[in-house]
Amino acid sequence: MLTPTRLITLSATLATLAGVSTAVAAGQDHRGSYEVCTTSSYVERAPASRPIGIVWKGDSFRVERPGFATVHHAGKAERWAKGTAVHRDAKAGRTFRWAGWMRVADISRGSCG
Repeated sequence: MLTPTRLITLSATLATLAGVSTAVAAGQDHRGSYEVCTTSSYVERAPASRPIGIVWKGDSFRVERPGFATVHHAGKAERWAKGTAVHRDAKAGRTFRWAGWMRVADISRGSCG
């Protein structure tokens, strides 16, 4: 039998769980294809680490995680995305891929304009 105390506790617990699931569902999923918008940028092994590859404007970057990472480096906060960059070198006839991190400020989901 549900007593008034148990009923209040149960309803409070359900309300809390509903709020958490709503917050998770409302979060943005950033996975997908992006385009590099800066003239050139680095793909790094870890956020604010050493470069492992370079990409140019118009190259593609596929984000693999649903959220961006915020890193505090050199006194400022930067947002980073983990994924795979693809650069097609037409002259050499080769495609280069680098898996790593890029600054969110360097990529855009639509055209760069």
